Amino acid sequence: MARRSLLFSPGDRPELMRKAPETDADVLCFDLEDAVAPARKNEAREAVRDVLVDPAFDPDAEVCVRLTAAEPAADLDAWSGEGRTATKPTTPAGICDSTR
Repeated sequence: MARRSLLFSPGDRPELMRKAPETDADVLCFDLEDAVAPARKNEAREAVRDVLVDPAFDPDAEVCVRLTAAEPAADLDAWSGEGRTATKPTTPAGICDSTR
């Protein structure tokens, strides 16, 4: 799929994340980093998780989550439970290129 457009939505704004598919962007990125105030990071993690696990949220777009630079493990830990898993690379070599 050609990626022609990318829409960032703040992770602490679930109403914007839910409306993002209406823009017809090729990629939707839910931002936990710069778009979220430090005091709202936990709230944003929960909001992103809730939107992504909602069966009614079924966009016709690639969906990404921008993790925080300071606490990426906490971002990924938000996924634990309810049958979800997240892979946590322990080295830069553990990060793969999903376009291959």
